[in-house]
Amino acid sequence: MKHILALLLALSTFSAIANKPASELYVDLQKLNSLKRVLYVAAHPDDENTRALAWFSLGEYAETAYLSLTRGDGGQNLIGNELSEKLGVLRTQELLAARSYDKASQYFTRAVDFGYSKTAEETFEKWGKEEILADVVLMIRKFRPDVILTRFPPDKRGGHGHHTASAMLAMEAFDKAADPNFLPQQVKEFGAWKTTSVYWNSSTWWFENLPETAENNPNYLIADIGGYNPHLGQSYNEIGTIARSQHKCQGFGAITERGSRLEYFEHLKGEKLNHSFFEKNNQTWKKLIDKEFENKLQGLVESFDYNNPENNVTELIEIRNGLMKLPNSDFKNEKLARCNELILDCLGVFTEMLAKDFVYQSDDTSFFELEILNRGSVPVSLIWGEENIELATNKPFSKTISVAKPAAISNPYWLNAPFTTLFQVKKTSDLLQPESQPTFVHEISLLVANDTITVPLAGTYKWRIPSYGEKRREVIKYIEFLKKILVSFNCI
Repeated sequence: MKHILALLLALSTFSAIANKPASELYVDLQKLNSLKRVLYVAAHPDDENTRALAWFSLGEYAETAYLSLTRGDGGQNLIGNELSEKLGVLRTQELLAARSYDKASQYFTRAVDFGYSKTAEETFEKWGKEEILADVVLMIRKFRPDVILTRFPPDKRGGHGHHTASAMLAMEAFDKAADPNFLPQQVKEFGAWKTTSVYWNSSTWWFENLPETAENNPNYLIADIGGYNPHLGQSYNEIGTIARSQHKCQGFGAITERGSRLEYFEHLKGEKLNHSFFEKNNQTWKKLIDKEFENKLQGLVESFDYNNPENNVTELIEIRNGLMKLPNSDFKNEKLARCNELILDCLGVFTEMLAKDFVYQSDDTSFFELEILNRGSVPVSLIWGEENIELATNKPFSKTISVAKPAAISNPYWLNAPFTTLFQVKKTSDLLQPESQPTFVHEISLLVANDTITVPLAGTYKWRIPSYGEKRREVIKYIEFLKKILVSFNCI
């Protein structure tokens, strides 16, 4: 019974899946084309600068990640009674909601937020410094950022032992990630990685005269992150404050900001940069694949068809085939997933896998209804065994399918074992991940322009609330008595 409420919080509702307007697809294409990468490191949910994340992700088109050392288990709760691990699950979902606006990705270490800590030394003693350092190094080696940004300084000015520790770990991990002798098993799988620099995203919170100090100072980079993106109809400042407001349980709802906003970044380690966080990035698609691929991708960026997005699909398929030449890595998987999503969005293809109930019990047969709708004019077929089933334009296709049930019950992976100040994560594939993999997953294959695209679908339950409309939840597997508890908590 210990983690039932945590499970309920983890299975948060979400709005209906929808394809994107053409202007947003163009932003996604720019991110597909970009080879810039930024890692932002801090201690808790709500520590991150969402305005800066939005600017890096949607203005610079950089793949941007926020690594929160903890899930905020030791914080307060403005909107409910959940505390400790239940609060950590809630704050995890709030972080994911924030990322849905600023379009950065979210990761965590195994550190537990045990409450206020006076010093980094106390924090390391409770967490186990080497364990959390290994997590941060793993993040750097897997994500391979150009630059690492910290939200806090690596000294007592951080004001909280967790804050100071987050900056200290980022700086030490900067060196360790590049050392092939540190955690050689990690190196064997992911390689060592040399990040260019570490910068502190400083603020007048620490230095009232920061603008004067930073001006024409080679130790600082200054960026105006308040620019307007006409494709999105918002500035990065607006997007960032909307994302910030998702931290509801901590009371961070904010008035939307617009207009110029300067952010100051102080050099901490590595190379000092003169004008841009990416000036030392010499990666090109020509080096990674070939000149023909680089020209094709850049050509599509320059000639993208907004009025008829499906006209971009032929080029996107060719780009996707070019990406297949990359060596197997997280980078390849990331780019392929973005390209696949772009193709389906340009086609207007809508897919979902629906269950008739929220919970599958141990003895249930897991049947789902596969729903596919091709809203474009380009032919799309479902590959089903030896048969290709053509999807008629704008006419829903439905098919009952059976999906394999997992052996284990559904639960947030970091709560599967007892813990004190460090979560025990048994599966290495779960390390750093924001949440558990969906309980029920099924892959379908679609044939588009003689090319096969694999689409992973998570089992979903949807229902109607008269005062709201459609609600959705992930389908879970649990023991029989839980369903009554779920009903009592108005979860279905």
